[in-house]
Amino acid sequence: MSKKIRRSVLFFCFTVLLCEGATVRIGVLAHRGSEQCLDQWSPTAAYLNEKIPGYSFKIVPLDFEQIFEAAEKQQVEFLLANSAIYSELAVKYGASRMCTMNNLGPNGQASEVFGSAVFFLKENCPQPEWKNLKGKTVTAVDPTSFGGWLVARREIEAAGLKPSRDFHLFFAKTHDEVVQKVLNGQADAGVARTDTLERMALQGKIDLKRFALIPCPELNFHHGFPFLHSTRLYPEWPMAKAAHTPILLAQEVAIALLQMPADSQAARSALIAG
Repeated sequence: MSKKIRRSVLFFCFTVLLCEGATVRIGVLAHRGSEQCLDQWSPTAAYLNEKIPGYSFKIVPLDFEQIFEAAEKQQVEFLLANSAIYSELAVKYGASRMCTMNNLGPNGQASEVFGSAVFFLKENCPQPEWKNLKGKTVTAVDPTSFGGWLVARREIEAAGLKPSRDFHLFFAKTHDEVVQKVLNGQADAGVARTDTLERMALQGKIDLKRFALIPCPELNFHHGFPFLHSTRLYPEWPMAKAAHTPILLAQEVAIALLQMPADSQAARSALIAG
């Protein structure tokens, strides 16, 4: 069989895998838990169902371990996750970025960057600094969580601290759980991605005035950033296609997402501006 024929057969096989009526699975990093993930992103699947007839789009919540397994075993066609996880998915499993989330702030301002919020209860530490982490119990989300650990770790180490040496660290698996651990006294300080505290306050889960943040370093150039933050800022979550996903379908999805109106139900539920 010639190389040209083999390529044609391979393309045909990929096309058959996602023939008309097929379910297209969008794996989303459920950094605040599966229920929150479905509430936030299911309207986006509904939006794509409307804009791209012939397919059934479905949100698949994935935790920090499941997302790599899903990519390896071709269990999803698209992936939405933080920048660090995306980079690993691209290197190991051939994922490729299509577009980037435009996060909506509490003042209606959109942002294409995010970082970490490192916080204490104000009653315990009213004006925290990085040095206040020393000797404390600190909770973060996951070793691979970009906003929920890695971004903050850079600033912590720049301040001369080492987690294994200077404080006790444990991982709570979701951003909401990190906040709860600090509230109930199981941790002195917490690390969560920017927007977590504001989103939880908007949902009535916390009183934002109870928290005090370590201030952002002077190296930050995003002075108009709408969320509380303690770190430098980095590009927002990318939407990526899995290696086995047909290019033509990925192009249709990318176009539909880029054309999503900021006032659509999908954008409002996801708390994004597109």
